[in-house]
Amino acid sequence: MANSNCDKFSDALSAYADGELSPQETALIEAHLGSCAVCRGALAALKTTDRQLKALRQEERAPEDLWGKVMTSVSTMDRDASEQDDDAADPAWSASRFGRRRSMGIAAGVLLMLGVGLSSPFWSRFGGKNPLIVEPVNDFITFKVSERPLDMAATDPVALKKWFQGKVDFRLPLKGAEIDGYRLVGSRLCYFLNRRLSALMYERNAARISLYVMTGEDLEIPKGAWEPAASREIASFAVENYRNLIWQDGELVYALVSDQPKDDMLRFVAGLHLDSA
Repeated sequence: MANSNCDKFSDALSAYADGELSPQETALIEAHLGSCAVCRGALAALKTTDRQLKALRQEERAPEDLWGKVMTSVSTMDRDASEQDDDAADPAWSASRFGRRRSMGIAAGVLLMLGVGLSSPFWSRFGGKNPLIVEPVNDFITFKVSERPLDMAATDPVALKKWFQGKVDFRLPLKGAEIDGYRLVGSRLCYFLNRRLSALMYERNAARISLYVMTGEDLEIPKGAWEPAASREIASFAVENYRNLIWQDGELVYALVSDQPKDDMLRFVAGLHLDSA
């Protein structure tokens, strides 16, 4: 769960990911990350976003004079933000250290608002403006590549439900431990889409399926179609070599992510045994 240090450390995660911190600051960050699953998830999401931005720059270049115009318009906003930060800065985490990164972040936001890149193949492939389509896939890929261990390795749904108590603001509606040959192996506590959520992991031989469970508040749920194989309405999206199946049941939203065939994933959904939320 997040603790009172999260706000302070979150501003330094970008610099930590780029190796820009001093040894003392790096040690402080790593000690915090070792005990905070929320910040570990934020760091993983940050690295994924950095990779996507690099790919975007490679795929579609903005007009050469646009960046200078954006930075000129941003300078006033950045100066005002720096003055506000300096008033309440912790000496150990100087605002000036992150000034350049903040300017780049504001400028990137301005570029997006101007529409640069939003019509490119990159953004079309990754679901346009609805993060519910892409963020679970980003998290699944990041976890797969990082080879990090699960936060809670368990095959017993009851044990997982107890572990999640107090960590998320909903009751995990999980019952079954095996679905269509996929065996429950554990779960992770994630943070994206501005909420904490559970990521249940299932394995069948070398194949993995991750079921993300979250509250539906403030989410744009994409319209789906009736899937007879799953006996429910599901929105299905192909994101690169992965697929994201999204549906809502009561107050909870589910996103099932895998690189397995869609038919396999639909059979998995049909076999899910969930308590009523």
